[in-house]
Amino acid sequence: MKASNEKPVRRYNLPQVALAKLEPHPAVIGLLPPLAQAEYGALEESIRLEGVRSALHAQEDEDGQLWIIDGLNRKEICQKLGIPEVPIQIFCYTTEAEIRGHALTINSQRRQLCHAQRAVLGLMLLEIERQRAAERQRAGAFKGGMTAGRGRPKSSEQGEQAPKDQHAGEAASIVGKLMGISARTLEKAAKAIELMPELREKFMRCEMAVTKGYRIAVQAEHRCKQQEEGEKNVEAPIRPYLVIRDPRGVELVKTDDPSSLPEHQLALRADGWLKLHWVWNGKQVGP
Repeated sequence: MKASNEKPVRRYNLPQVALAKLEPHPAVIGLLPPLAQAEYGALEESIRLEGVRSALHAQEDEDGQLWIIDGLNRKEICQKLGIPEVPIQIFCYTTEAEIRGHALTINSQRRQLCHAQRAVLGLMLLEIERQRAAERQRAGAFKGGMTAGRGRPKSSEQGEQAPKDQHAGEAASIVGKLMGISARTLEKAAKAIELMPELREKFMRCEMAVTKGYRIAVQAEHRCKQQEEGEKNVEAPIRPYLVIRDPRGVELVKTDDPSSLPEHQLALRADGWLKLHWVWNGKQVGP
C-alpha cells in the first residue's frame, strides 16, 4: 500500500526472548494458509543448521505480554528442536486491522504462494485498506467539525473528490502489484467468492485457479438467472369457467365457482331462460 505516516516504527529490539514469553496474536491465527510440506521442511532444516536468522515480529500489550504477529512457524519449529530463545522485533500497532495488514504484507513477499492464494490474501488487504480509509474519513470529518468556522475551507472549495470507483481501482492496482498478480485477477477472485463463497477455501488450498473458479461461478449465476426467468414466464394454469348468457347471447356472468351464482339466476337457468356454458381455454366445451 502507499507509504503513510501511520506506519509504526520499531520501538526497540530485543536480541533474544524466551519462547515461553511469546504467544500467537489472535488477529493472525488462521489468517494465512499453512506452509507447504516442502517449504516447512526447508525452513526446519535451515533453523536446525543456522538457527533463526529472521527475527520474529511481535506486538507488546499494556501488561508487557508479547504477541507474535509474524513467525508462528518459526516458533513451532524452535519448540520442536528445543531452541529456548529467539530474536524478536517489536512493533507498535493500534488496531487488529493494522496487525493483519502487517502479517499479510510480510508473508506475501516471503512465502511461496500460488496465484489463487495471493488473490485471496490480496482481497484481505483490500478490505483492511477500506477499513483504514473509513477510519481516516471519520477522523477527517471529526477534525473538520472541530475546526469549522476557523479558516477551514469548505468542501466545495477543496476541489472535486476523485470518484469512489477510481480509488477502488487504484487500491486494487497497488495490492495487485504487491501480491504479484493483476488487478483483474483480484476482481475475478472477488466476484467468484461473492457468487460461490465455498470457492475461497479451494483458492486458499490451491485446488482451483482463479480463472476457472470465476468461470464456474459466472456460469452458475447465468443458469440461475435463466431458471428464474423461465419460472416467471410460466403461465398460470387455465381453469374452466362458467358463462351465463341471456336468450340474445349477451354474457351476464362469468365464474369458475358455480356456488357463487345468485339464487335468482340459478332459478332462471332452471326455467330454461338463461343459457349456461362451460368454457375451457377460450372454447365452449359444454352446454
